[in-house]
Amino acid sequence: MKILIWLSAVLFCAFMSNAQPSDTLAVAVEQIHQIIIQADNSDTSITASEFNTLEHLYNQSIKRQYQLGKEICGIALLRYNMRQGHYQKAIEFGRQVTSGHQNFINSTTATEAHRMMGLCYSNLGLYNKAMEEYRQSLDAINLVKTIDFQHYLRAISYENLTSYFEQTNQHLDSIEYYYKLSIREAEMISDTNSRMPSNYKFNAILYGHRDLADYYLNIRKPSDPKKAEKEIEIALKLYEQGAGKVMIANKLTFLATIAQSFCSQRIFDKAIQFGQQGLSLEVSAPSPYDRVSIYETLAKSYLATNSKEASAQYMNLYTALKDSLQYSEKRQTSATVKQLLASENKAHSKKTSILIQWAVSSILAVLFLAFIFWKIKSSMLRKKYESQMAQLREEHALSAANGSASSGLPLGRAEKTITITDKGADGNTKPGTGAGAGSGTAITVSTGPDSALPPITEFSEENTPTNESSLLKGVDEDPDADANLEQRVIINGSGTIISDQTEAKLLARLEKFERTHRYLRRDINLAYLAHYLGTNQTYVTELLKTHRGTTYVSYVNQLKIDYIKKKLYEDPLYREYKITHLAEVCGFASRQVFITVFKKHTGMPPSYFIAQLKQEKI
Repeated sequence: MKILIWLSAVLFCAFMSNAQPSDTLAVAVEQIHQIIIQADNSDTSITASEFNTLEHLYNQSIKRQYQLGKEICGIALLRYNMRQGHYQKAIEFGRQVTSGHQNFINSTTATEAHRMMGLCYSNLGLYNKAMEEYRQSLDAINLVKTIDFQHYLRAISYENLTSYFEQTNQHLDSIEYYYKLSIREAEMISDTNSRMPSNYKFNAILYGHRDLADYYLNIRKPSDPKKAEKEIEIALKLYEQGAGKVMIANKLTFLATIAQSFCSQRIFDKAIQFGQQGLSLEVSAPSPYDRVSIYETLAKSYLATNSKEASAQYMNLYTALKDSLQYSEKRQTSATVKQLLASENKAHSKKTSILIQWAVSSILAVLFLAFIFWKIKSSMLRKKYESQMAQLREEHALSAANGSASSGLPLGRAEKTITITDKGADGNTKPGTGAGAGSGTAITVSTGPDSALPPITEFSEENTPTNESSLLKGVDEDPDADANLEQRVIINGSGTIISDQTEAKLLARLEKFERTHRYLRRDINLAYLAHYLGTNQTYVTELLKTHRGTTYVSYVNQLKIDYIKKKLYEDPLYREYKITHLAEVCGFASRQVFITVFKKHTGMPPSYFIAQLKQEKI
C-alpha cells in the first residue's frame, strides 16, 4: 500500500510539473520577451543565439503546456520569419499559436497572429485568405482589455489591410481611406499611458504618413505629387524629431520608401542618401524586401546621375535578389497552397464524416421510431384481434347452446313471441283478447325462410306505402288486433309514428332478414330492405336508428363483416381464399371497399385477421 501511495505521489508531481511552468521557464520567457522589445526599439535585430533560445523556449512552453510562453515566443517567431520573407514558416507558427484556443492569456495574441498571417498570405498572392485573416484580426481587437492598445492595434491593422486592395488592384480609393483611418486611430492613443511604450504611437503615425506619400506617388491614378510631397515633409519631420523612437523594422521600410519617393521626384542625391542609410541599417537587421527596393532605387538614381558603374552594380544586385525572392515566393506559395488544400481536404473529410455520422444516426433514429411505432401498432392490432376473437367465441358458444335447446324447427326457422301492451288514450292499460288479456297481447311470428313473403321487386319512393294500414301489406295480420287501438310511439323524436304492434312485426321481419343472410346480396339497398319489410324507407331508417343505433349503410356493412368474420373463424377453408373472393362472398362491390369497411368495423385489415387465425390454427 505504501508503495502505491508513493508511486501515485510521484506521478502526480510529474503531471503537475508538465502542466505548470517552472519558475525558471517563466523567467526565461520574460527575459527573451524584453530582449525582443529592446531589439525592436533599436537599430539591431536579435542575434542567432537569441533566436535559438527563442525557439527552445517556444518548444519547452508547448511541452510543459505553458500557454503564456507559447503565445509570447510564438508571436515573436511569427514576426521574425515574416520580416525575413519566410512566409510559409511564419504562417505555421501563427496556426500553432491560434489553434485550439478561444481564450488567450495575452489579449493581443489573437489579433497580432491573424494580422501577420494576413500579411504573409497577401505577399504569397493568396488574397482571399489574407482578407479572412485581416477580418479575424479586427474582430479580435475587441478582446483587448486596454483602450490605447485597441487604438494602436486598429491603426496597424488598417495599415496592413491596404495591401489587399493594392495587390488585387481593387477599390484603390479604399487605400487612402484606410491610411487616414490608421492615422486617426494612432492619434487617439493617450500620451500618458505608462503601460504602452511611447514609441508605439509615434511609429504608427509616422508609418501612416509614409504610406500616404507612397500611395499618392505610385498607386493613385493619376498620381498626385503635391500631396505626396506634403506627406513626405510630415514624415521626414517626425523621423528627424524621433531619434531613438523609430522601430528598426519601420525605420528600414521608411528609408526605402523615402528614397523611392525622392527618386520619383528626381531628387536623386536625396534618394541616394536615404538609400545608403537603409543599406547600412539592413546589415544589422536583415530585411530582403526592403533591401531589394533600395537596390532598385539606387540603380535608377545612379544611372540618372551618370554613375553607370554604380548603377550596374546595384542593378545586378537587384536582379539577383529579385529573382531569388520570386523563386522563394513561388516555392512558398506552392507549399502553402498544398498545405491549405490539405487542410481544406481534412476539414472537408471531417465535415463529410460528421454528415455521414449524422445521417446514420438519423436513419437509426428513424428505424428505432419506426420499430417503436410498429410495436405499438402491433400491440393495438393484437388487442383488437383478441377483442374480436372473444366476441366470436362468445357468439359461437351461444349459438351452440341455442342449437342444443332447439324446439325441433327446421334449420333457419324459428318462432318469436312478442308481447305488446296496449294502452288507451287515458294512459291506462287496455285489456286485450286471447291468452294475454289484461296484461298484453302475445304475437307469434314465424321467421323461417319459408314464411309467406311478398315478391321482391324494386320500386320507387313514390309508390312506397306511407300509411300505417299499408305498412305491413303481405305480412300476417293479427285478427284480434283492436280496431280502436290508439297507442302510438314516436321514434327518436322525428315525428314518425308507428304503433307498438306494427313495430313488433317490423322487428320480427328485420330479425328474419338478418338470419337468412339476405344482406349478402351485392345489389341490396335501402329500397330493397323497405320492400322486404313491407314498409317505406323512412320507417326503416327510423327503425334502424332506434333499435340498432345506426344508419342503414353501417347496419348492412356490419352484418356483412360479422358474417365473413364468422366464416373465417369457423371454416379454415375460407382463410385460403383471396381477399377479392371474400369481398364477393359477403356482397361488396370491390376488394378495396371490403378492406376499408373491414378495417373500419374491426380496427384491422382482413389480411392481419386471417394471418392471426392461421398462426393460432383455430
